[in-house]
Order: sequence, then structure tokens, then C-alpha cells
Amino acid sequence: MPIDPTVTYWYRQDRKRKPHVICWRDPQNGRRRFRAFPKNKKGVALAWARELERELARPQVHGCEPWDSCVEQLVQQMRHKSSSYRHEMMRALSTVRCTLKPTTIGDLTPVALDDYFNKLLAGDAVYEHSTTGELLTRSPNPSQARKDWSCVRRLCNLMVKRGYLATNPIATVEPPLWHCPEPVVPETAEWIRLLEVLPQVPNIDAQAWHVYILLAATTGIDRDDLVRITLREIELGDEDTSHVGMIRWSRTKRQSTAKQNVQYHALSPVVNDRVASRIGDLTCREAGPNLFPWRLYQRRQWTRIAEAAGFQHPFKTLRRVTGTQVAEAAALREAADELGHSSIRITRAHYASNERIMRAIGRATAVKLPGLPALPAYAPAEPNPRDHSDGNGSDVDQD
Repeated sequence: MPIDPTVTYWYRQDRKRKPHVICWRDPQNGRRRFRAFPKNKKGVALAWARELERELARPQVHGCEPWDSCVEQLVQQMRHKSSSYRHEMMRALSTVRCTLKPTTIGDLTPVALDDYFNKLLAGDAVYEHSTTGELLTRSPNPSQARKDWSCVRRLCNLMVKRGYLATNPIATVEPPLWHCPEPVVPETAEWIRLLEVLPQVPNIDAQAWHVYILLAATTGIDRDDLVRITLREIELGDEDTSHVGMIRWSRTKRQSTAKQNVQYHALSPVVNDRVASRIGDLTCREAGPNLFPWRLYQRRQWTRIAEAAGFQHPFKTLRRVTGTQVAEAAALREAADELGHSSIRITRAHYASNERIMRAIGRATAVKLPGLPALPAYAPAEPNPRDHSDGNGSDVDQD
């Protein structure tokens, strides 16, 4: 018995919120399906019913739907997504179109998708620029290849759900594996060169950048967390503590209800002295409660500093420099062996959370940094509008 695909429109007075009801039979399983619309959306309901009639009248031949039509249907579902998500999705689909050149959705076979991801990881995949139409080469990035795999999977799932594909071709395609390269650790002379060139770089706060780079290289604190450090979170060392300072800070989204995750970082004597000089200059001028200006890190300023010093690594690699955090890790590793802990995380969680223990570790592993240039004088830079990439004055580094 043939299935009647006729679309029926009902107006149900017993439904106060959504009285406009569209009823039809699913051509795949023969079940009746419904969709209701609000009271003031009668025109939308009728337009949707006409589109559904055209959809049901279309011959259901798997794999014959044009590629552009499939992409357009997927774009309609991404109206409420973020702009970055839509950009990633459209770039992935453009790469598939320019690399595999599919004419219909049926051209996406498991063999073709395997070939596509192999080309993407080999650096042979190209995509079309959305504005200029120029063909650009995709970088062989494993993380981007995994994002492309997620984008293609979403397209295939939608086509299977709407009946354009009988089977999902990406179901048997393994996602690209993460390749974790060896971490890049800058040499000591490389990052000390950054401190040497700071006085020659124009339009920057040389003293703030000097202490900023020094703390990143010796404590391992994240770039954004360094900017948020306040003077209240710094305890300078004296003769009783062998001039070993301490930074204690906590970062939680809800300070009132969330558990305070306090972290301690010891400051070696040479770093402690320079932080003390910085705090003295700020206190005399009443510059504010923070150790650094809230807009200190700007990508264009960092680019000028790195180019002047010949530094070829991102800023975040400074956290891997041999400094206090490496010495603390070695001391904690020895303590974990003595206590019989299976992991250094246990020792850090139950023993290193004590400030007294961390200060003792800081005294025992005080790192001396010979050959450091002198601390520049306090001279805050004037705000340069060219150093900001957007109207809010913030610029995020794409490490």
C-alpha cells in the first residue's frame, strides 16, 4: 500500500500556545509526524508546509543530493552558533570541496574521506578564501584535522537524518590522532636576550616587561594569571627567609561559593629583589593594586620585543625555562620517593599546599640567575592605539 505523503494543516483551538499544526507521513517508516507553530506564526507554518511538500515530492534516491544544497542546509542549522564555530565549519567544508571536488553528497565515501584526511595531514589540502576567492593551503595541523573530522561528521549525520545518505560514510573513518611534539625549551641566553633589548624597544613599559618575563621564566605562572597578580598576593622575602619571596594566589569563578584553590610560587633572591623594586616604584606613585597594568601583554608589543631579541618561540615557552618551578618539581619528586607516593601529584596535593613547606623548598632550591641585565627605571608607556587589534583594547596571542 503506497504511503500518502500529503501535508495537512490543522488549526486546533484547544491548543492555546501552538494552535497551527502541520501533519504528514514519514516516507521512510510510514508514521504520522506533527509540528506545531505559535499562534502568531501562521505564515511561517504555511511556508514550512509548502517547503515540506516540495521535499516529500522529491525522489528519495540516496547520494544524489547536490553538494551545495547539502552545505546550504547545514548552514541554516548553524544560525545560532558562534561566529568562530561557523568559521571553522565553513573552512572545513570549503577544504573538502576544493580537495575532493564532490558534486553530490554520495561522493563522500570512506575511501575518499581517508584520502582527504591524509592530504590534510600532509599539507596538500587547499581551501577557498571566503572574501577574495583565492586558493590557500591548509597547514598540516593535527588539531585542525580533528576539527575538520568533527565538521564532516556533523554534515554526514544531518544527511543521514534527512534521508540523503543510506549509511554514514564517516562512521568507519578514524579521527586523526593527536601528535604531541616535544616541548620547545628556550635556552637561557635566548630569554635573557629579551631582557637586554627591552630598553631599546619603543612604546613599551620596559620595567613591567622585565619583571613580567622574569616571573614567567622562573615561576611558570600563566601569562594571563601574571597580569592579575595583585600586590596583596606577594610576600617579599627578608633575611629571616634568605630573601626568598612567595606569591600566593587563587583563581575561581565564584569566590563566595567555590573552593579556594590556592597556589604558592617561591621567588628566588634575585627575582625577589627586582619584584621589591617594582613594588616600591608602584607604591610611591600610587599606581594601583596590581603588579602590572591590566593591558600589559599585547601581541604587537611582544612581537616587537621578540623580533629585536631574535626570539623565535611563543611567549608561553618561557614557562618551560629551567627555573624555580623545575627545582621545586625535583625537590617534590625526591619527597615523593621518600614518602612512597606513586605520583608527584599526591605529594603536591597533600604536602606542597602548605606555605611553610613551599617556602622551605624555595630556600633549598633558590635559583641564581647570573648575568641578568639591570632593572629598567619606572617609565610607564603611553597607550598606543595601534597595539590593539580590536576596539576593546585586548589582543589575544594565537600561540
